[in-house]
Amino acid sequence: MRPQRNTRIGLAAVLVLLLAGCSVLPEPRPPVAYDHYTLAVAPAGQAAAVERVPLTLLLPPPRIRAELAGTRMAYRQAPGRLEFFARSRWADAPQRLLHDLLLERFTREGPYAYVVREATPASADHRLEIEVLEFVQDFTVTPSRFRVRLRWQLLDLGNRRVRLQELIEAEVPAPADSPQGGAAAAGTAVNELFERIHRRLSRELRSDA
Repeated sequence: MRPQRNTRIGLAAVLVLLLAGCSVLPEPRPPVAYDHYTLAVAPAGQAAAVERVPLTLLLPPPRIRAELAGTRMAYRQAPGRLEFFARSRWADAPQRLLHDLLLERFTREGPYAYVVREATPASADHRLEIEVLEFVQDFTVTPSRFRVRLRWQLLDLGNRRVRLQELIEAEVPAPADSPQGGAAAAGTAVNELFERIHRRLSRELRSDA
């Protein structure tokens, strides 16, 4: 009987050790709380009353470099080196935020009578393609600046030709050297670039009249 008693004592000791071990395991880490930012759309101004041409613009989502395609907010502290804020994120991928902003402003301000975001049964007249080459807060200067660089082209879908093509950029000082300041500067930069594209398109379409 003594071997069975020793076995029971041994099993009890193992169980005690296991329970003690469980009590010292690290507690699960709480999820990281991120701050989220978006791009503010400039309020409507006089451009909202611009005369519209009876054409339809197809505006697909912009393309963007792979390393900038996620919601992480990029910054640069040294030339050629891209880093990301640890606890700050865009509310959506930058290309989608940019797309939403451009759709709202083109719909609101013309110069096209209609703007669609994807191919529809009704054929579009022109297609505006945009590629985001840079979308980053630059800390190599003081104060920091947010830099946006785009390549865009206007395609005439009826004649199947490139009608306009341009490489443009905007660099806006951040009101604070922080992700929040960078997001504010990014919104200003994107609205500025929209206005430059808008003016170019308006001049081009007026030349057809």
